[in-house]
Amino acid sequence: MNVLVINQCAHNKGDRAVLAFLLHELVRNGITSITVSTSEPRFWGAHDVQGLDADISFIPWGWAGSGGAAVSALQSIPRRLYQRWMTRVAYPALRRALLADQAGLSPRLACNRQFRHALEHADLVISTGGHHVTTLLAPDAISPQLFDMGLTLLAGKPLVCWSQSFGPFDFQTEENKAFVTRVMNRAACLYTRDHASVDRLQALGVEPSQIRPTLESVIALSDVLENTLPPSERPPVLGIAVYAVKRRTPEEYRHYINSLATLVDAAGAAGYTTRFFPMAIRGTAADDRPLIRDIIAASHQQNRCVLIDEDLPTVTHLAEVAQCRMFAGHKTHSVIFALTTATPLIALAYHVKTVDFMRQYALADYAIPDEELTGDALTNLFTRLDQHLDAVSRQQQQQTREFSDVIHRDFSQMLTRVR
Repeated sequence: MNVLVINQCAHNKGDRAVLAFLLHELVRNGITSITVSTSEPRFWGAHDVQGLDADISFIPWGWAGSGGAAVSALQSIPRRLYQRWMTRVAYPALRRALLADQAGLSPRLACNRQFRHALEHADLVISTGGHHVTTLLAPDAISPQLFDMGLTLLAGKPLVCWSQSFGPFDFQTEENKAFVTRVMNRAACLYTRDHASVDRLQALGVEPSQIRPTLESVIALSDVLENTLPPSERPPVLGIAVYAVKRRTPEEYRHYINSLATLVDAAGAAGYTTRFFPMAIRGTAADDRPLIRDIIAASHQQNRCVLIDEDLPTVTHLAEVAQCRMFAGHKTHSVIFALTTATPLIALAYHVKTVDFMRQYALADYAIPDEELTGDALTNLFTRLDQHLDAVSRQQQQQTREFSDVIHRDFSQMLTRVR
């Protein structure tokens, strides 16, 4: 069986962790011919698939040229022209073809050649999570991810959206809404990882029979980790992961920096060292290291701050989080990493899905929405959590075991269904 994994974002460490799960799980289920369509194939190497007994190759997205590498203004001109052509010509052609159930030539000609070849030879196509189908990240949901999903359906291949968040949806045109609804209804099945996604898909007009709730798949990577120590036996380290890609005014940016710096100062006063974990590949447009350096500069505890500058492989990253006594995560998968490793955490929620993940662990009291984010709020949560570290960790560990069993079962059943 040949499996094509699509929609993988190479620069995002959360999405890289989702792929790590998928590769391990596919091999565990006897599938050894795997092609991964990723935004930046150059960001993958042999060390990323080490220990996996399978033939794994990396190719570009069908909508190529949408990678996350940072480039100069002059270098970006061809990319901008290509994106404009894809958005105004190729994407509408694909939309018309899918809504009319006609596999026209223009979408296929616009598709990257390597992607087209892999799609032709695929027996199953899996769209990897986390959060692609939404107007939150792309106006009217016009995105490379949905383009490649549409190509998959036009090719008559079974498409599974695995463990994803869907929505919110706020469409400007009925055509794009109809297109997204058609893609969702034509997929073999949609696996949601949070409760809000189910409601949003149904409100969009997706048939309930299409929707299968599961859990965030990275949680099942707990299987590859060694037993972790109780937090009280770990070094006094506070891990922090920030959210850099949110659009902020200069005032909002200063507020964010000062709020995190206040947390760093409170941790330092309590005897903690702070370790910052970037959640994007170094040198990409989403690189969060500049923001991290600004937070460190605003802190009065700079001598207690460490920035992990290297790009850690997923399992190594998880193991490093497991060495922290406490964590504060803003990027979605930084929260998942802490939950998976039984590391007590404060979850900064830029999206309702984060609160939902914390609620699944009965830890919603330690989640703080963006609009309530202040230095005092973070400090208060830090002080409260510091008093219950081992109890919270035991709760996380027990829930992770149960969730991991569910995720393995759901994935195996999905493969049985589509084979």
